[in-house]
Amino acid sequence: MSSGIESVPVRHRERRSGNIRSRYLTFKTCNLVQIEPFSESTPTICGGYGNYSGNSDETSLDVCHRYDYATDTWSVSGFMPTAMDTEAWDEHPDWGLVMSGGFSNNDQLDDVLATNDGSSFEELAPLPGLFNGAREGHCLVIVDENTMLIAGGYPDSERAFMFDRITG
Repeated sequence: MSSGIESVPVRHRERRSGNIRSRYLTFKTCNLVQIEPFSESTPTICGGYGNYSGNSDETSLDVCHRYDYATDTWSVSGFMPTAMDTEAWDEHPDWGLVMSGGFSNNDQLDDVLATNDGSSFEELAPLPGLFNGAREGHCLVIVDENTMLIAGGYPDSERAFMFDRITG
């Protein structure tokens, strides 16, 4: 008797989060991922929470940075349409870096953003669920080139949703 569950191969993805400091940039939380479509797998940071360019106020960040191996420096690559911190994220060669939910200056988000270069962004359909889909602490997993899974989080912790990139 079949259980109806299909096994799906999973690629290893290196994920890091934590504090990054430089002369003008302090992130308390950030997402660091090597996005495969970038030339030479360029490490990219998008969003986070902290201060930027010497501003003493801590806030959700909308900035993305890319690392340049040749000069051993980080530089601004672009700005997200929505500042995000504590968002869920995953990466896939066909999607790029996808980020969803989290907060923007204490407001829970239902936004879903995708980028292949850290400078241009595709706004995907908003997260579904209770409270207009706004959530934090959830999981986002890109299953394949067309399918993404969103599961758990607050305040809608007992539900999971599949998103099809073609049909929405």
